[in-house]
Amino acid sequence: GDSKTELKNCKKLINSIVRKYCGRDRFISYRQAYYFVNDMMMVLEKANNTNDVILAIDIALLILDEAMKSFQYADDSDGDIGMLVSETFGTIRSIIENNKDIDIKVQEKIFKKLLKKSEDTIFDGWSDFKTEMLRLCAEFAYIEKFREELIEKIKSQIQDDNDANYSMKYKNEKMLLILYEIIDEYGSEEESEAFARSNIKYSSFREILINKFAYAKNYDKVIELTFEGEKQDKEYPGLIHKWKKIRYDAYKNLLMKKEQMELGKELLIQGDFEYYEDLKGVSDNKKEFYDTLREELKKSKDWRSRDVLIKVIYVENDLNELMEYVRNNKTSIEEHAEKLKDEFYDEVIEIYEDYIKFEAERSSNRSHYKGVCAIIKRYKKIAGKDKAEEIINELKIKYRKKPAFIDELSRIK
Repeated sequence: GDSKTELKNCKKLINSIVRKYCGRDRFISYRQAYYFVNDMMMVLEKANNTNDVILAIDIALLILDEAMKSFQYADDSDGDIGMLVSETFGTIRSIIENNKDIDIKVQEKIFKKLLKKSEDTIFDGWSDFKTEMLRLCAEFAYIEKFREELIEKIKSQIQDDNDANYSMKYKNEKMLLILYEIIDEYGSEEESEAFARSNIKYSSFREILINKFAYAKNYDKVIELTFEGEKQDKEYPGLIHKWKKIRYDAYKNLLMKKEQMELGKELLIQGDFEYYEDLKGVSDNKKEFYDTLREELKKSKDWRSRDVLIKVIYVENDLNELMEYVRNNKTSIEEHAEKLKDEFYDEVIEIYEDYIKFEAERSSNRSHYKGVCAIIKRYKKIAGKDKAEEIINELKIKYRKKPAFIDELSRIK
């Protein structure tokens, strides 16, 4: 039939799919969500298989409408519906990209349709999807009058967020990024940089400026911007960490060895092992560097420092230090027994056995007993069959009143 008939049939098909999976409860369980989305994807294929561009867009928007509504009547624990929404946006984008040479009037019709859709209440509470709809509109920014209309629309959506919550600031930042991309593409370099500077309170714009200066090898400016970023974002540890990592690279490029060593060690102790070989390479005394760093890591109470310590010890193959670590952290014996067994066989066996006995002591059900037996199986690969038999027999005697434990021990082969 004609486009109107086809669109009407698609709507009927979508409604039938909804009825099929909702049932009487008007709710789609997470087990059924996958199949619901799969059927909806088949309808979406109609948008890909029609030469009528307007019809293709309209079909995709029908799917988008129902997908957004279905967040309210379906369990999306596995993310299937979110995937459907993303696929629908992707389909619309492909339709636009593949039809940039069509008549300007048709392009205008699509642009107006998408711009109006961005105002739909279905996006209330879903700012990322609303932003994505505006990004689709930005596909038409190469046409000046569409570009100007879109810019005005986006500006009208941005609100004063100086005293706003995180959600409002996040939404504004995403909107401003669309404006930036348009200015960067169609404006001058000066306009692009000025816009980024005017919005530097948002971390993404600070990063844009940093990348511009890094590309120009103006590392002094990079350092300045990262210090400012740390002051501004002191409530956000993740951002502070990002600015420090960027500044480290700037120090490295400027051959500021002292600053690079100080900041790199700070990052290393906080858990970034990636800096170890780098810092070791620029240190004047590699052994002294390792010894000093090792002691600092041992003093730290941060679990990330402990992980770095183990990695550093492994890199340096410092078996004495590794053995010392295991003595103080006996539950780590399984992780390091293979590496230590040749040099410290007797002590490794003793600690391993103590660990098995410790785990057995605190076991109280069959699941726990199976866990102990799994440890014994791994111990057997290190200590051998005879040693394993010895501890199995010892446990059988000690826990003879626990038949489930005896049963699990008897299954060890």
